[in-house]
Amino acid sequence: MHVDWLRRYATGYHRWRQTRDENEVLFYRPLGIVESSFDADGVYHEGRADINMALEFEISTNMSTTSLRRHILLVWTALRLRHVLLCSAASSTMDFMDEKAAKDSARWFIVRKPTSSEDAIHAADNQIAFLHDHYPATSSGTYNLRFLFIMSHQISDGLTNSNWATSFMRLLNTKSHDLEDSIGTLVTTLPERLPPAQEDLYQPISGSLARQRWFWAITLVLRHVQKPMPPAFQNPL
Repeated sequence: MHVDWLRRYATGYHRWRQTRDENEVLFYRPLGIVESSFDADGVYHEGRADINMALEFEISTNMSTTSLRRHILLVWTALRLRHVLLCSAASSTMDFMDEKAAKDSARWFIVRKPTSSEDAIHAADNQIAFLHDHYPATSSGTYNLRFLFIMSHQISDGLTNSNWATSFMRLLNTKSHDLEDSIGTLVTTLPERLPPAQEDLYQPISGSLARQRWFWAITLVLRHVQKPMPPAFQNPL
């Protein structure tokens, strides 16, 4: 790696940058080290690390099929705007990127800010598929809805999926007009929810480069060495 790895920790190396390209507002930042490893799985190994998440809900509603599909689309739109990496794409260096920054990284997250609520809904609609509108009825007069999310591992893990599933369920129980009202605000405030890379969450380490290297080396060792259990009391027999 041509960049000193110490420069990647607690230095803002992975900060989000903003630019405009063809009248669109774009945000981009370098992938972190762990994010890059999972990205390589997707690019070079046919997405072998991709994550599938299946959710099933039993609902009671008097919505028509068309209205229900519209409601689900609004839920998906709001979820993407709340958890911005769901709107992201991983990309190689693009022409609109800062020339100096582009020399330090080969892969980037790119997030396009929607121009309006309808633009956000349209973008979400391109990332959702409904299977023949089949909603099986249950014995209690309700319906079963099954959802399958397919995500790249560089934007998600088990804990993240749990948080997103909870958020999705909460949004699914929100009225359609409330969802529509919220989307405009979510579009406006999208930059506030751009997540930092893991490396930028560490506290800066003071001192010389040698001291910093020793700090990270010792930290790495301690995280992989299991502390033995304390000795038990002696058997008096």
